[in-house]
Amino acid sequence: MFNITPMNRNILLLLIVIDIVAVVIGVLPTIWAAAISVAIFGLIIIVNFPLIGISIFLVGSFLFSYFLGESQLITIVIVIICLTGITIYYINRDIPYSGIRNDFATLSFLLFSGLIVSGFFYTPNTDYAISKIYRYAMFNSLAFMVPFIFHNDQRSLKKLYDNIFYVALGLVLLSSILILTSNKYSSTRFNMSGTVNPIWIARVIGVGILISLYKIQFYRDDMTKRMLYIVFIMMSLWIMVLTGSRAPLISVFISSVILVLYIVERSRKTKFLTAFGSLFLAISLLFMIPTEIMVSKYSTIGSRVSTLQRFALWERALEVTGANLFLGKGTGGFQSLSGGFTKYPHNIFLEASSELGLIGLIIMISFILRPLWKTKEIINKQRAFGILIFCLWLFNLLNAQFSGDFTGNYLLWFCVGSWIELSSSEEVTQ
Repeated sequence: MFNITPMNRNILLLLIVIDIVAVVIGVLPTIWAAAISVAIFGLIIIVNFPLIGISIFLVGSFLFSYFLGESQLITIVIVIICLTGITIYYINRDIPYSGIRNDFATLSFLLFSGLIVSGFFYTPNTDYAISKIYRYAMFNSLAFMVPFIFHNDQRSLKKLYDNIFYVALGLVLLSSILILTSNKYSSTRFNMSGTVNPIWIARVIGVGILISLYKIQFYRDDMTKRMLYIVFIMMSLWIMVLTGSRAPLISVFISSVILVLYIVERSRKTKFLTAFGSLFLAISLLFMIPTEIMVSKYSTIGSRVSTLQRFALWERALEVTGANLFLGKGTGGFQSLSGGFTKYPHNIFLEASSELGLIGLIIMISFILRPLWKTKEIINKQRAFGILIFCLWLFNLLNAQFSGDFTGNYLLWFCVGSWIELSSSEEVTQ
């Protein structure tokens, strides 16, 4: 009998899985083949690394489902992978679990979720309302509750953010390969060969940049690792520029400056020099990008039209709010009043006011802006990690003012949930 070591057994298992996937791809239609492939690989990965499954859901649900074929089937598979990862983590959790401290933001979240469901009963657009409620339950609710499973286990919660960084790193590497093997992205927005909305790519990469700035501080004596993180940041910014997505680029700059300024205590002089250096670096980066790329991506008619469309949508959302002041037009109701041009106003506050009225807007504000109430307390307790969560929240909040609907901005719900968990935690960490 052969003596099979654990490592050899894992390699053998992986080879068997690859064979199975090869057969699946060969005999099934594309969507089913992709979905089953994701499911098989996901199962193998999360059994050994459960946090990977959660992180793939958090930063890759929309992105990967569209890249693999724009299918709800693949999205459902990714959600199942996330739930499996949560279950495996909970089973193997060493620290006894106790419920988190009550927070009014949790109540606000439940009330807001109830409003979205109740909005179905008076919306003029029931078909889209069903889709929106389904996606809200699938993405926003799960993303909001994920951090609670890590209550008083900050080590694992930080590992989750490490895994999110690895997903962003994988996206940067994949994007770099696609860009370097094609010359068309010098004049068009990078969209992963036409399969993914560029803004989703930019958002995931922006999250990776912020986490890398947090991690780099722990390697002050390791120049090699610091340089690798800097290379990652430069590559990420390069890809973000190629996506042509302005909101994530501006948002990541603002959030990064705040993170660098406050992640450790500094004198006023040091803060000024840091802010000046960050601005100089940003301007230098713009000059490093060929002029024709900047002109084609940020000065085209399409870019100006996109900006003007936002203003038109916001104006229409204010009109809808004024005509349906208290309860709004119902979940998904904005689409029926936009002339079929778009499904949402590309601003989550105006989306809330136009579809759920002032009642929905007030409840959402009390939930989404909750981190502003306890910023000082949490940062004093968990300086570096607290600053990271705050800057990720700010990055996603700024993005949510210019693109996407509730469900497309579900990472903002995750950041609010993380903030509630930090405020409830009894641990004091960096």
